[in-house]
Amino acid sequence: MEDGPSGDHGSAGLSEEFLNCFRRVTIRDGCACGRALFNRQPVILDDVTMDLRFLPFRDIAGRAGFKAVQSTPLMTHSGALVGVLSTHGQHTPSEDQLGLIRSLAIRTAGSILRGSRGEIRIPRSG
Repeated sequence: MEDGPSGDHGSAGLSEEFLNCFRRVTIRDGCACGRALFNRQPVILDDVTMDLRFLPFRDIAGRAGFKAVQSTPLMTHSGALVGVLSTHGQHTPSEDQLGLIRSLAIRTAGSILRGSRGEIRIPRSG
């Protein structure tokens, strides 16, 4: 994965247009999730309309009705990057909420990695 992980997106109240726009994100994208992939650090944008790198995504953000976004990389304790968790709203999360998001991101990354290693075993017949 030279550009970073991508795949299915969970969503709550986001349009099909929004999901299609962000279905495949790479480290070259100026959106918050693309930057989080590239930097392997959380990216917090208080106002997407004021962020020059977010310019290509401003219209869709307006139609989706959000002003703020945070994107946190899903990384295991060992540093394996498996995706990004993003939240969208009118305000960025509080420090307490960001702490919970970071904790959730680590646990989720571990679960994804365990699942991708085939820890679900299929019994052999005969």
